[in-house]
Amino acid sequence: MEVKPFRGKHYVFIIIIIVLVSIFAVVYHNTLHGTDKNQNEKYNKSNKETISAFDFDLPEGFSLKAVNETECSIISDDTVVGGFILTNLNSDIIRNPDEEIIVEYLAGTVPSSMKYEYMMGWAEDDSSPIEVGFYIYDPDTNEGKEYTHYLFKKDDKCYDLWLDKLLVDGETMCEILIVSGVDPLAE
Repeated sequence: MEVKPFRGKHYVFIIIIIVLVSIFAVVYHNTLHGTDKNQNEKYNKSNKETISAFDFDLPEGFSLKAVNETECSIISDDTVVGGFILTNLNSDIIRNPDEEIIVEYLAGTVPSSMKYEYMMGWAEDDSSPIEVGFYIYDPDTNEGKEYTHYLFKKDDKCYDLWLDKLLVDGETMCEILIVSGVDPLAE
């Protein structure tokens, strides 16, 4: 029985596939984490400045961790349970909610492969934040996560406090809203 050597064109095809998969992996990683090699150092150095821009108190057991210049995560037991985002929305939207603009903003936070549903409510006198129940799911599996977003005005800027409903119960949400000053009348 004669053993024939591996054919060259098959070998080239396999190499091309490996290279394409590697390029895809690098592009995907850079999309998620940025391309700046010193990015983590930059955020660690500016963490205190960024957090001071997000001047919110939190209940005991919770802390803030800077993600970037416009976002901080809320951490509990080393788990991200929510966060604050400095949005690009005009702060007047709190006084005069425009559902289309708010949904457009929230849709921008959803990965393109995912779908979303929402339910929104607000006080007519802008005494409390705009509350949005936001469900993000994979249309192929119908698996998803539910978040509550609170859009509110502080220092003429519009912020988004978001909380993961699987990780933060209703009582704790109210406590975060009250202690942070987002909604001192939360119940």
